[in-house]
Amino acid sequence: MTAQLPPIPPGPADTTHPRRALARLALSTAYREAADFAAGGVPTVSDEYGDGYDNVDQAARLVSMAQDVLVRAVIYARERGGRWDDIAEALNVAAGQARDQYTAAIEQWEDALNRPWERSGRFLASRMPDGTTEPDETAADLDQWCLQHLKQNHGARHNAHNDGLEDHMVSANLSKHTPVTEIASLTRTAIYLARRGTATSPAELDAYETRKKILLASLAQEVT
Repeated sequence: MTAQLPPIPPGPADTTHPRRALARLALSTAYREAADFAAGGVPTVSDEYGDGYDNVDQAARLVSMAQDVLVRAVIYARERGGRWDDIAEALNVAAGQARDQYTAAIEQWEDALNRPWERSGRFLASRMPDGTTEPDETAADLDQWCLQHLKQNHGARHNAHNDGLEDHMVSANLSKHTPVTEIASLTRTAIYLARRGTATSPAELDAYETRKKILLASLAQEVT
């Protein structure tokens, strides 16, 4: 008998954490991965066991990882309300060039927010960037990473220590859902489902209706 394939979980991805927080976790994760990879290139003890071009290969891979950091930084800037003119100035390019260069990545991010999971053979695969599928766990891991890798005199750690946040250098300032962000997320989902039309699955509709009822009840309770 053929085993039943697991159902694809409905979106959106930003039900428990606002999209701005998810974008920041994706950026922090990309920074950590690049930093960890770069650290492996510092020692010389293995040089004689490899080829002469190994460091070139490693440096090229590091550049590629840095490009991903940059993409995540642009997406996070947009999630914070950053204008293309300001982003272009930071990149030292024209606004139109910045928009053209990163629009595809932002559209991919938006699409993944609406439909965060897909089937990969017999398994489910996340369409969201690394670090966003389990936000609380990611934030806790990044908190520990910062404690282990940032020196005591590092500016961020120094400020966190003064604010009593040294153990939570990532999680402490992640944005939380507000009624405004909840409504915005629900509205985006409604538009997405309407655009999908008959392709919308029953699970997607049920998840949307359930979330809408919970949000409306919560808002009504706050008013009363």
